[in-house]
Amino acid sequence: MARYLKILVVIVVLSATQGYANSEDIARIHDLNPILDREEIIKLASKVKQETDTRQIYGADSPEFLETYGKLMINGTLRGTGNVVVHNERANSVIVTTAAHCFHGDEAETAQITIEFTKRNGTMIQRALTPYKINAEDDYAILKLDRPIANSLIKPLLIADYAYDEVMDTDYYTMNPYSITYAGYNAVPARGMAVTTSPTIKTAA
Repeated sequence: MARYLKILVVIVVLSATQGYANSEDIARIHDLNPILDREEIIKLASKVKQETDTRQIYGADSPEFLETYGKLMINGTLRGTGNVVVHNERANSVIVTTAAHCFHGDEAETAQITIEFTKRNGTMIQRALTPYKINAEDDYAILKLDRPIANSLIKPLLIADYAYDEVMDTDYYTMNPYSITYAGYNAVPARGMAVTTSPTIKTAA
């Protein structure tokens, strides 16, 4: 572990050094090459990440609500995660939420946007999307499905009656000790992009 820490310190130093890559000091960066093996550093850092990564990959034994996490595709390229949401837990979903930063500039106005969900039994569901509201400042996007997804097919996430800032507030957290975690499509070694989440994730009673 001590070796890992030393390597991570080197990575930080390299990152700081590369911040001046456009200055007259760029030659000094190249002087480090005989001393530090960049590929070896990257390999070691990846090993540290794998050994300390506790995320679980979505599969047949995952919680049912993870079926609501879909691949957001823009012009055929995976850009992030989208979720089907509703106000009424018995309603069919017609709304998908995601982050505004998934879109580059004004491309949402003309791009082909689709979302692909995979159920725990392997069934895949695909829908086309049209933008409803994209807010770059607050980094959220609301999109509409071209046709509803039946509640019996995928149970959507229920929109909460509290804001993210409230949940993350220390006082609220103390009074309401819920387990908070994140899930979504991430890069997983040897598996490509997959839905991952914390091993302690659980649904509210």
